[in-house]
Amino acid sequence: MRRHKQCYQSAATEVCDLIDNDCDGDVDEGVLITYYADADMDTYGDPAVTTMACSAPLGYVANNNDCNDNDANEKPNQIWYIDADNDTYGNSSLFSA
Repeated sequence: MRRHKQCYQSAATEVCDLIDNDCDGDVDEGVLITYYADADMDTYGDPAVTTMACSAPLGYVANNNDCNDNDANEKPNQIWYIDADNDTYGNSSLFSA
């Protein structure tokens, strides 16, 4: 979506506002931020699914650190405790990262 305005200052600095502030014919060039889809809503984004915007759209976050965006339990630095005796309780001395 492009919004146009009459140009008065061709040396103006571009800002993220859907307006061609520097009067070069392009809107918000160089100021859009990359956001990453967060399908599992764990606050970690999928590096393969992006959009560019002035602020994060619903369902997107600013980081791309999700290792599995289909499982909110899978995230960076997650520690899983191994249940060696199958009693549904993990052993704190046995873990995997």
